[in-house]
Amino acid sequence: MDDDDLVFKALADPTRRLLLEQLFEREGPTLIELETILEAPA
Repeated sequence: MDDDDLVFKALADPTRRLLLEQLFEREGPTLIELETILEAPA
């Protein structure tokens, strides 16, 4: 598996996508804020 495949595989994970989206939307939330987002009921 090459590097591009690994990147796309990682981005396919819904939790990783959520965290990435939050990092872009909120311009660098804290770890505590990210944990709170992950703990919130879906």
